[in-house]
Amino acid sequence: MDEFGDFLDFSDEEEDDAEHNVDRIPKIYIRDGLNPLEFYSESSFRRKYRFSKDEVVYFLLPLVEADLERINRRGLPLPPITQLLATLRFMASGSYQAVIGDLQYVSQASVCLAIQRVSVSLASRSNEFIHFPPDDQGRVNNIKRFYLVAGMTSISALIDGCLVKIKSPPRQFAEVFRCRKGYFAINVLAAVGPDGEFLFVDVRHPGSVHDQTCFDRSALKVWFAQRQITGKLLGDNGYGNQPYLLTPVLNPQTQQHRGYNRSHIPTRNIIERAFGRWKAKFSCVKRGLLNNVNNSIAIIVATCVLWNIHLTLHRPNNTIITEEQLPRNIAHAEEFQPVNMNGLIYRREYILRHF
Repeated sequence: MDEFGDFLDFSDEEEDDAEHNVDRIPKIYIRDGLNPLEFYSESSFRRKYRFSKDEVVYFLLPLVEADLERINRRGLPLPPITQLLATLRFMASGSYQAVIGDLQYVSQASVCLAIQRVSVSLASRSNEFIHFPPDDQGRVNNIKRFYLVAGMTSISALIDGCLVKIKSPPRQFAEVFRCRKGYFAINVLAAVGPDGEFLFVDVRHPGSVHDQTCFDRSALKVWFAQRQITGKLLGDNGYGNQPYLLTPVLNPQTQQHRGYNRSHIPTRNIIERAFGRWKAKFSCVKRGLLNNVNNSIAIIVATCVLWNIHLTLHRPNNTIITEEQLPRNIAHAEEFQPVNMNGLIYRREYILRHF
């Protein structure tokens, strides 16, 4: 009996050791979804995602990959490339998240989370891609390129506001976001360069806020008022004249006024075309956003970052304007910029000097 009992005890210990030392077979997850990078041709992929395959894999993915990776596989998280592609498809088409999920074989909730995470990641890098030229040569080159458009001198950037439609915010804040056109929106204040690239973007204000108020509250006004940026802004009549901000003459009475307006209109047209091209490339901001306000703000900034990335990747190499390409009588950035001079008086002096 003792031997038999010992045998039983030995068997129990052996079973306990076997339970602790057994190698568990890892779970196999099967996601039967197509790979857009392999399924679509290059031209079709670019139409659907607005970027080429190489641009997505070798440029966009490294920007956001660290923010999208999970430390474990709990809950079967989407790979960073799948999250990025779902977000790009949403931004390019402006379609419903459920439709994007069907295309990627994931749920609507997963698409919503992916859009939020990718947009926040891109928006957090806005300072890297949305800024004025950091060096004097870049800023002077922008002034020269604006001059070549229609003869406007000393122009560093164009300024305007753009309404992006959103869904109705919570009831207590809804009417603050209702714009002059009757729908809920965010008023995006932007300054663009000669290529239509965003140099400054402010998305803090609801649709009911006037363009002038957005500008008065922005850092952009401080930079130009304190002459931290060389040159002047060009805006429409929604803004008040300042020594650093030029607007059209409403009732031109002289030949000089008409010449000034003829130069002002095509130059400022660049920002109108930039808004149109930006919205055409990312249809989500054209058709309107059904996300909550915070996510909508992140999506808007993310599309601005992507727009600048697109222009950077496709910008020709010969964008530097040399002195030989300019007329001999060009007036470069003016050093004389009296801050205390009334805007209307300064505009009159500007017209008399140049037109």
